[in-house]
Amino acid sequence: MPTKNKSTFLCFAILALLFCNAPFVNAQVKTAPLPPDIERIYLDTIVTFDPVTFEQTMRTVLDTVYNKVDTPPVFCTDDAHQSCGEKYMLEYIATHVKYHSEARENKIQGKVLVEFELSYREGEAAYIYQAHIKSSPNAILSMEAFRVVSDMKYWKAAQRKGKPVSVNFVVPVVFKLE
Repeated sequence: MPTKNKSTFLCFAILALLFCNAPFVNAQVKTAPLPPDIERIYLDTIVTFDPVTFEQTMRTVLDTVYNKVDTPPVFCTDDAHQSCGEKYMLEYIATHVKYHSEARENKIQGKVLVEFELSYREGEAAYIYQAHIKSSPNAILSMEAFRVVSDMKYWKAAQRKGKPVSVNFVVPVVFKLE
């Protein structure tokens, strides 16, 4: 009999805790809505280490990612930004994409959309951050498109009101058999 009372008490104790904490489980923080031209704002902590002096520095950066800009970002073939533009981006994709043999044998083709944040911080070059597949007809094509786009190193940052900014960007990679 004492075992049954202990297990009954334990069940009631667990239920009481669940019901008492229920309002906190689904609590949400209310924030003001973002302006329509801003995708998101986040706080980043950047840690740098100097191997010569063994000094470590840490700084916090508030980053705003826009979805509407005056001038879109531009892909460049080198860090000197000599050869830039859509033509060079298409050439880069065409020369670096490798059509997987399994995809070729199974006649898999289609368009893969790779979405990423082209991040810019003052004093640094623009770089791809948080890339992901937005849509794809097949996982094999997704992996290859992701690999090629992730390797696109040199970008001119998007411009908003004359200043470089971070922006969301989508690159289509088309796989077509002839």
